[in-house]
Amino acid sequence: MTHYTINEVTPEKSDVTFRGIPYADADRTGHWSIWAISLLFQANRAVSMTNSFMHMNILRIKNVGHVITKQILDINPLLYRYTYKTPIKLRFKMEMKEIGNSSIIFSTRLYDEETGLKLGQNVLKFVQINTETRKSLPFPAWFQTSLSHLKMTGKYTSLNRATLSETPENCFRWKVIVRYSDLDKNMHSNQATYLKLFMDCSTKAATSGYYRHFKTDMCWFNVEHVAINYIGESFVDDELEVHTWQDNSDDSKIFFSCCKDKKRITFAEFRYGLERTKLLSSPKL
Repeated sequence: MTHYTINEVTPEKSDVTFRGIPYADADRTGHWSIWAISLLFQANRAVSMTNSFMHMNILRIKNVGHVITKQILDINPLLYRYTYKTPIKLRFKMEMKEIGNSSIIFSTRLYDEETGLKLGQNVLKFVQINTETRKSLPFPAWFQTSLSHLKMTGKYTSLNRATLSETPENCFRWKVIVRYSDLDKNMHSNQATYLKLFMDCSTKAATSGYYRHFKTDMCWFNVEHVAINYIGESFVDDELEVHTWQDNSDDSKIFFSCCKDKKRITFAEFRYGLERTKLLSSPKL
């Protein structure tokens, strides 16, 4: 993790500044990868939660865990111009927006601290679970009472459960095996693992001639929007089949579905910039 400064943390909001971008976060074209961007948003959540955000210091007890069921990432294309050589201060401002019986919605905005430029936003739904049964677990009464002013209003409809697109018969298919390095502390594939899998799958599909417009390494095209549903879990040595297909009319919109034992465990919509980016002056060696 890069160095960080906690500007403010309360149970309902946090303000944290991270300094610089790690060299390891760049992809093979020298650009900041979408999975590493997602992981830095995750790092911000981790720092905030270990410092009283969401009362996590009290909620985190034996057999209680928290998982993401859906997240949306919107990225300003200018973010991809920053590299590990950029002396940037990345400021994350996170707010708790709504709570339900066992779920909670966060919104995090990312800024260039020096210029005030908004570089991205992450909205997600977080669910409390029993780590043994893997079923949702209601928040304790004191938690719901203290945050009753944030009860669900239905404002964040984009995070609601919805009917997902069916996978077409002519989709592109690609198989992978889950590795130990794909896991997080919950011993299942980390949320960003799927973003990386989808980027790899899209490059395989593009270079195989499957997509319209995109015919080369997809790391050359900025990911500007991601909406991903986490439906199930995957564990080490699981065989996953990743499917991808393109919107019928919008070349920038590409869909992904990840299946285990023929059951969908994640579904995502990516929107890519249509213009190929240029090689940065400081790509990875």
